[in-house]
Amino acid sequence: MAVMGATSSFDLFLAKKYNALLADGKKEEAISMRQQYIDDSNKKSMASNDAMNTGVLDWIIDSIKDLREHVIKGLKHSIKNQKDK
Repeated sequence: MAVMGATSSFDLFLAKKYNALLADGKKEEAISMRQQYIDDSNKKSMASNDAMNTGVLDWIIDSIKDLREHVIKGLKHSIKNQKDK
């Protein structure tokens, strides 16, 4: 899977929760949640940290010929992670 920045990652995984907070009039809580997520994500992905150990990187695709298999694996992984939340 491609590397994704913290803002894009937040939009993909937490936009629904963020928008729900805004709809409920909890603007400060929504802003705080977003900023905390972005700060944590940026901290985890710093070069001084090992991305695999911090959970930012799930796996490495060694060969382009395996890309289809990894895309399917990534989609299944994302679905499972969303169900676990």
